[in-house]
Amino acid sequence: MLGQLIVGLTIGSVYSLVAIGFSMIFRSVGILSFAHQQFVMLGAMIGFTLMKGLGMPLFAAVIVAAITTGLIGIVVEWIGLSPIRRRGAPTVNQIIATLGWGIVFANLAMVVWGPYPLAYPHTSLSRSFMLAGVPVSLQNVVILISCLLFMGALQAFLKFTRIGHAMRAVADDEATARLMGINPEITIRYAFCISEAMAGVAGVFIGALFYASFDLGAFSIRGFPAAVLGGFGHVGGAIVGGLLLGIIETLGATYIASAYRDVIAFGIVILILLIRPKGLMGKGQRTV
Repeated sequence: MLGQLIVGLTIGSVYSLVAIGFSMIFRSVGILSFAHQQFVMLGAMIGFTLMKGLGMPLFAAVIVAAITTGLIGIVVEWIGLSPIRRRGAPTVNQIIATLGWGIVFANLAMVVWGPYPLAYPHTSLSRSFMLAGVPVSLQNVVILISCLLFMGALQAFLKFTRIGHAMRAVADDEATARLMGINPEITIRYAFCISEAMAGVAGVFIGALFYASFDLGAFSIRGFPAAVLGGFGHVGGAIVGGLLLGIIETLGATYIASAYRDVIAFGIVILILLIRPKGLMGKGQRTV
């Protein structure tokens, strides 16, 4: 049970990073970005190139991938979404635009890296150690702790910095924030940058745990139900939802049947949402 809980928390912490991005983008512009999971894929592919091709260690690859995907996120918002929003297009048009960007990234990745899964190189973290008589992967523990540190740093950034206060103000009431001298366009770009940087971090960790591939977005879409489970638009809820989803998936696969892990996990998510329609921590989220 201890070993499976660590595995579940590790996978869940990665889901949480993805879920945070979905929630932050939704809070900032009120849309669901279908390009977000492809930034996870880009992070995994960039991490593979840095580690396999350049021999870069895992944590250096994480930082470089996060910076790269964050900058790409700014560019996508600046040239691909902001002009649509400024012209007063319906929300659905913005959502379709994110879907288009996601398709572009997936196809570019297939052209650049090929259509086959790519395995990350083994590192010093690939070994196991004994904890309470149970073999535990060192890599899982390191990734879990790293994800928790990233999430803690983000929460501190949002709570204690001026940029974080501005982002929260725009998310709560854009018109009032504008009257207070805050530029919503700039804060929205900050939100996209941070969201896609987190996606890049998650991508490298997913690649280290499993593999990197142009279709990895289909796996990382699990961050969306994690965000919904915690309360869509709530960053803290995204963290809780991701961890809970990872534990449910892992324990369901271990003690019931691995073939039904998705059915078990999403069935429980549906059950929780029937009881708590706004999610475990959802209250007063921005609506489309």
